[in-house]
Order: sequence, then C-alpha cells, then structure tokens
Amino acid sequence: LGSCNKTFDEKDSKILAHIASKYCPDQRVCIWNIELNPQGRAIKLSGETDLPEALNALKDSLKQDGFIVKDKQVIVYPDSSLGSYMYAVAIPSVLNIRSKPSFSSELATQSLMGWPLRLKFRIGDWYKVQTMDGYLGWANKAALQLLSQNEWQEFRDSKLYIFKGKDDFVFTTPNGKILQDLVAGCLIKGNISNHIGWHNAILFNGLNGFVESVHLVPFEEFSSQKTNQDMILDQARKWMGRPYLWGGTSPRAMDCSGYTKMIYHQFGYSLPRDASQQVRLGDTVSTDADLPGVLPGDFLFFGNKGQDGANDKITHVALYLGKGRIIHSTGQVKIESLRKDDPDFAPDRYQTFLIA
Repeated sequence: LGSCNKTFDEKDSKILAHIASKYCPDQRVCIWNIELNPQGRAIKLSGETDLPEALNALKDSLKQDGFIVKDKQVIVYPDSSLGSYMYAVAIPSVLNIRSKPSFSSELATQSLMGWPLRLKFRIGDWYKVQTMDGYLGWANKAALQLLSQNEWQEFRDSKLYIFKGKDDFVFTTPNGKILQDLVAGCLIKGNISNHIGWHNAILFNGLNGFVESVHLVPFEEFSSQKTNQDMILDQARKWMGRPYLWGGTSPRAMDCSGYTKMIYHQFGYSLPRDASQQVRLGDTVSTDADLPGVLPGDFLFFGNKGQDGANDKITHVALYLGKGRIIHSTGQVKIESLRKDDPDFAPDRYQTFLIA
C-alpha cells in the first residue's frame, strides 16, 4: 500500500546516475542518453541507448523502488533505420569518421579499409558507426560497404590479407593502371593469382585488381604473430616525420594517441582511441619525470595535474625510447628528450608528465 503513494525523490534520481556509471562511464564508446519523467508513482523513460542490458537494469531498480515504469519513448539501437544492415567496412584506404553527421564536422577518428564497423542508426546518408576499439562517430554512406548479418559472416569466412607495405596501390593488372591506394594495415579479400608475385585483390566496392604478394600477410598469420618491444619501437621509428592530424589514426597522419594506436595495429592489437583511455591499460611504472624504472617501449602520459582531489587530465601520450628520449606525434612524428641537458629537451613535456 505504501507504494501507491510513492513519490520521486533524490534517492531515486541517483539510480540513473548509478546505472550510467556502471554501464556507460565513457560516452565515447556507448550511447546512454536517458531521462526520467516522474508522474506520481509512474516514471516515463525517454531518450536513446545502445545498451539494452543497462535499460533493463534501470527499469528493474525503479520497479524495486515501487514505481510503475514506462519506456515506450526510449529508442534502443541498432534501430529500424538500418534495414537489414548491421555492419559495414570502409571502401577507401582511410575512412574519416566525424563527430557529427557532416563533412565539415570535426574529425573524431579513422578506420582503415576492410576493418569492421558496427552500425547503430542512420540519418540521411550518414551512419552512426562504432569502430573495433568501441569509438563512436559518423561515416558517410558513399565510403561504406554495408553488410547484412549473412554478408558479414560471408566476409569473415573469406580469405583475408593484411597489407604490410608502407604505401602502395591495387593495380588493374600486374604493373598496370592504379585502381586503389593502400596504407599499412588495410584489410583486403584476396586470392593467389596465376601471375607470379601478385595476388588478386577483391575490393569492397566490387572491383578486382592486383597487389604485389610481398606486401600481403594472411590474416591468420597477422592475428597470431609474436612481437616484442624492439619490434614495436622499430615500427614507431618507421613513421618519423609523418604529419600530425587531430583525429588521425592512419599511417598517413595521426594525432598522439592515433600514432600509438596505429603502431600497435600493425601487430594485431586494438588499443583504445584516446590517450585518456589508453592510460587505463597496463600497470603504473612511475610518476617521476626522471623516469626511474621506465623501460623502452613503455607509454608516457602527459597533461594537467588534478587540483583539490580532481582527477588528472590526460592530454598526450608518447612511447619511451630509453635514456630520457621519447617518440611521439606532435606537429609531426619526432624524437625529443625529457633530460634537461639534451639539445632536443622538451620542457613542456617534462613539466606536464603525469604517469608511465
């Protein structure tokens, strides 16, 4: 009988915050925009989410607290705007993913040819997509090959290869005209051709061409390769001088976390997109800018120290080379030092170092 007179109070409003912090603490990788609209002992939910399990947990908590819950105004993604399509792959070598559904919007991240994207919903010619690392953004239909569940499974079962060269092309015939450009890390469908030294490449826009076999690695071999920090650092140096690009994660141009992400992608690892996400991985080695115990290959993070109990704000990441030297993307991929006596000492990085 007490629940008949149940009214919404501060305790109930905290339920929503608790569910959000548990299921979607980082809205860069999930959709959780839910509002509570109390009407007596009933609560109408409205908004959008791609976390049905979180929505169910919210409803169960509110019901246990004595409310009648109505959720007809909540949109759960993926939704009907997608039709039969659930996945997509990038057609160009590098796919630009925007923060909003507009070509003039900020570049949020990138995806390479052939790597899968989950579709969430569609507005006109723009699709809300989620990359392999979970990052959300907008991609235009013109650059996507849309896949149904069956087509996605067929794609996964096909013979796949990783392009391991630096920059090259798919040709119409061996040494023929250029059909498509490629960058390191692109994923293609292919078959061994009767032309020695060449593979037949099946592109995602339906075209067929040829790639030099020396640049291709079977996906099974790529995904099971063994690596070590020397190989990682050799790969890092390989991209010296490449330009900085906010939102860039491709070998052509990259921001700081896009650079570290791109390096590890070449070895089959999918790191989180941003420096503030990458810092959550691994173990803390040092918080001293003189770097005691820090080894070549460790990640160094920089930013602003939190004040009055606030969390630190991570804004930059670099790889440690040893002897105080770091390699990172800042203006371009370059090597600098955190030791004051070195000619390439970077005082701003020394002063903003937070954690290794």
